[in-house]
Amino acid sequence: MLASIVSNGWAFPGESGFTSSEAGNVLFVTAEDDLNDTVAPRLVQAKANMAKVFSIDESAFEQLTFSSPAFEQHIKDCAPKLVIVDPIQAFLGGNLDGHKQMKCALL
Repeated sequence: MLASIVSNGWAFPGESGFTSSEAGNVLFVTAEDDLNDTVAPRLVQAKANMAKVFSIDESAFEQLTFSSPAFEQHIKDCAPKLVIVDPIQAFLGGNLDGHKQMKCALL
């Protein structure tokens, strides 16, 4: 799991050429899986450094999007090396159609 690699400063596996570095913060943003019941146990099982894993509880915000001040403030507060957003469509906002935007990006 990427969160474990980054939060511990481990090297990425395989022939990628990435080497270990200083452990970094990870920001986990999810609108589907429960943070306590699903995400945290998976992170613990993957040996993530939980002191370096932060989360945004999406239900605490009226509508959290990538362009909202609340999202920007969380980035500033925890200074993550990695941000995991699941699912990305939940945070695009009402003005974007994720299917059309993703299709155009792939062409």
